[in-house]
Amino acid sequence: MSESLTSTQIENTAQAEPKTEISDDGIIRLGGGPKKDRTVEMVPLFAINGKTYKVPKKLRPNVGLSIISHFEQLGPALGQMYLLRRVLGQEALDALLNYDDLDPADMKAITDKLTDMVFGSVEEESGN
Repeated sequence: MSESLTSTQIENTAQAEPKTEISDDGIIRLGGGPKKDRTVEMVPLFAINGKTYKVPKKLRPNVGLSIISHFEQLGPALGQMYLLRRVLGQEALDALLNYDDLDPADMKAITDKLTDMVFGSVEEESGN
């Protein structure tokens, strides 16, 4: 399993601007283009005792695919834990794990939002 990034690390990470081209032989060639620095916009997801925890506003499609792959390989329960760790980061996950007043409706609201983000990141890029 890959390690998750903290919100600060995500905000400070520069990513390559992908360059996609289709060659004359029909092969889709990814990357190799100029790199463009961009920051990941973070949005609040939940707050506990006045501390707000943020997630990327938009997940990269490869992150969504990775999460879906883990659901397929590990099943729903462990896949959901991977989703939480990968998108929330360890600090926000620890906050949830240690919040004794967390109820099922709260957890469902958080996981539903994250699941929508994952499937949206994959569907948006595929045009569905």
